[in-house]
Amino acid sequence: MGWMLDVRKLSKVFGGLPALVNVDFGIAPGEIVGLIGPNGAGKTTLFNVITGVFRPTSGEILFEGKNLVGLKPHDICRLGITRTFQVVKPLPKMTVLENVMVGAFARVGTKEEAREIALRELEFTGLLPKRDALARSLTLADRKLLELTRAVATRPKLILLDEVVAGLNPTETEETITLIQRLPERGIAAVAGVEHVMRVIMTISHRIVVLNYGRKIAQGSPEEVGHNPEVIEAYLGEAYAETS
Repeated sequence: MGWMLDVRKLSKVFGGLPALVNVDFGIAPGEIVGLIGPNGAGKTTLFNVITGVFRPTSGEILFEGKNLVGLKPHDICRLGITRTFQVVKPLPKMTVLENVMVGAFARVGTKEEAREIALRELEFTGLLPKRDALARSLTLADRKLLELTRAVATRPKLILLDEVVAGLNPTETEETITLIQRLPERGIAAVAGVEHVMRVIMTISHRIVVLNYGRKIAQGSPEEVGHNPEVIEAYLGEAYAETS
């Protein structure tokens, strides 16, 4: 399979404590890949290393054949990888529209172009009626939606989603699932998502990668992962296995 993102023997050590250990995985065009594991398994660290927030201790990260190791986050964004954050980070004193324009400036150089892109993406995500509201006034659900909209406005090829449904009610969760499944309409070729809500990850993922203590312990289809004894022991639990 031809990988869009190819992570090879990736390790990250913080002060002698290994956060990632020889992690190998890939994402192909057209895929939605779920990333699961217990708290502290290394999932967000993996996103941080891929996007240039942290430099890996060893290993390679190839995106469309280009090694990303050593590049700055803004350079990686311009190459076509963007992400959301587990703790949403809106610019609170700016409007919803202005927040999304910040993302659009990754691709365009004028205010007019950025505004056009921002309005289009706000319409896509359903936030357009709140374009003039200050970001700090939004509910948690809308702040998460704003984070996603701003990421989409960078026009990525690959988007990394870090717990986008955490804290949402069932209706908001269903709306977010639908939105994720529609991301290819925006020219996004692939998606990787960290999530603890198993119903979501099992619904949207074509393939799931499982981390535990910084190591990849399994990967496969949702059905394969859901019945993997090592994954059940490390993360899912017998109760999940009995109901799946």
